[in-house]
Amino acid sequence: MRESLEKELKKLNSNMIRMAHMAEDAIRSAIKALEDKDANLARSVILEDEEINAFEKKIEAKTVKLIYREQPVAADLRTIFTALKMVTDIERIGDHAADISQVALKTMGEETYDGIKDVHDMAYAAIKMVEKAVKSFANHDLELAKRVAVMDDEVDKYFDNIKSNLIEKIKNPKIASKYAEQLANYLLIIKYIERIADHATNIAEWVIFNITGNH
Repeated sequence: MRESLEKELKKLNSNMIRMAHMAEDAIRSAIKALEDKDANLARSVILEDEEINAFEKKIEAKTVKLIYREQPVAADLRTIFTALKMVTDIERIGDHAADISQVALKTMGEETYDGIKDVHDMAYAAIKMVEKAVKSFANHDLELAKRVAVMDDEVDKYFDNIKSNLIEKIKNPKIASKYAEQLANYLLIIKYIERIADHATNIAEWVIFNITGNH
């Protein structure tokens, strides 16, 4: 039974990592679609979100079967519980990538916001968090998981600075009369990016729980 459980846990980990990489790719594509005004790429991210959702259901079903059939205890049960929690955060990351793509489609006919580089930098700081959170899970790396939470501060600073800049522009009647909708769209986008970073932090915290038993 032990050998069978170890085999199934390896499959579970493999599926978790695959799903997480799908979510990472979705974020990158969403930001690229925004920057390049690529409507087809934005639509593909929205469509591919269904695949991530399907993966979540597949992993959830797998974990329930494992608990029922193998009756794991101690560290093994903690690993399965961690997987159940993590897939929810990964799925939400995919959702936010799709959300960004939906907003990107609305900006296709507009001039590019002059703070796009800051949005780009914020997005890639969040993507790095997701990458490292997934790597910490794959490698059972406690120290890397701890560093992810620290990285969230950087994304929060980006969010505060960009939001302040956008609000100042909205307050300016000359700018707002022409760009109000675009600026509002970018407020939505940076909020989605900030939430992606939060979910990466959650994943890292679940990795810490899986390794130490403490949350």
